[in-house]
Amino acid sequence: MKPIPPDRLILAMPDTELENFVREWVELKKTYVEVQKFTGAGDMGRDVVGYLTKQRHEGPWHNYQCKQYGRTVPLDVGVREVGKILYYAFKGEFIPPTAYYLVAPRGVVRGLRTLISKPSEFKQKLISSWNEYCANGITDKITIDLTPDLQAFIEAWEFSQIKAVSVDEILADPAGIAVMVKWFRSRSRTSASGYSSCRHPIPRNALCPAAPRCLRRAR
Repeated sequence: MKPIPPDRLILAMPDTELENFVREWVELKKTYVEVQKFTGAGDMGRDVVGYLTKQRHEGPWHNYQCKQYGRTVPLDVGVREVGKILYYAFKGEFIPPTAYYLVAPRGVVRGLRTLISKPSEFKQKLISSWNEYCANGITDKITIDLTPDLQAFIEAWEFSQIKAVSVDEILADPAGIAVMVKWFRSRSRTSASGYSSCRHPIPRNALCPAAPRCLRRAR
């Protein structure tokens, strides 16, 4: 049986497993002093957070929002997620992130990709579509009006800090390859999700000596 390409392994991950993978990936980056994963309905738009200082959310930090869809991430979802984190920052839950990574293994739709490449247009889109995408979409408990203060807060944030991250970009990062090799070792031939990750006959929980080469050949 041929080895499954590493991008297919990432695309097959359930939501929670992708978040775990991203947490390990971010932990290997030398950028952060601490990495934290948030789970559940109260994550306020954060899945994995990388803190640049010991001040954590009172200092600069990066947000990794994971979206494991069976298709490219839709425009309304991307806009709403940015609106969500800025709303909770406005409420004082944390200062706004200094970088926002939308981790979408299958990518994002063209319209969202265009907005990310044109930060001023993304800002205007969020403001103009607030009632459609965010007012009743951030939480089902209340309607969130775009007040003058909230709009001013949004306008002050730098939208050039948004970046979409696809599976190709994860695997172009040495840290992403390192996590894939680690998962080859810990999962041996089959993951907890049931997909095969190596064709080589190795003992359970052993490191396949060909794992790095498998990853490079399969890409």
